[in-house]
Amino acid sequence: MSLEKTLALVLRTTDYSETSKVVTLWTRDFGKVRVLAKGGRRLRSAFEAALDLLSVCNVVFLRKQSDRLDILTEAELVERFGDLRKNLSALLERIPEDRRAAVVESLGDLLAAVRGATEACCPGAFDHLMEGFAAANACGPGDCNCGPATGDVRTTGA
Repeated sequence: MSLEKTLALVLRTTDYSETSKVVTLWTRDFGKVRVLAKGGRRLRSAFEAALDLLSVCNVVFLRKQSDRLDILTEAELVERFGDLRKNLSALLERIPEDRRAAVVESLGDLLAAVRGATEACCPGAFDHLMEGFAAANACGPGDCNCGPATGDVRTTGA
């Protein structure tokens, strides 16, 4: 077992037992990982709000050598994208036009990771997605220059 530290985005949480939960994270350095957060369901959990959907946190986990779940030992909230997790359309409208293509591509990587298509590490995609989320979170429609989208965002299948 090795102790690993990285930045992670919370993709999914599932109740595991009366007090624990399984958390799927997309990490900057290890790709998609599934960890067991022992005590994560308790009201006064050490993880607090760090494990909310689409929260970004610094995590420390014990990496297992087998197919068993890794063990989450620490999760410190870095950033929460409150409104963004409620409405994907609003997210895309709030991202500056010059960053949309990179963010949409990163969202595709994220969705592939969620579906289990890849567990590969991709720091570039992770960084693009974090930049897009941060830009969208920093302003809302009418609050700054990023406002509503003027064009439509399309993805093409090759």
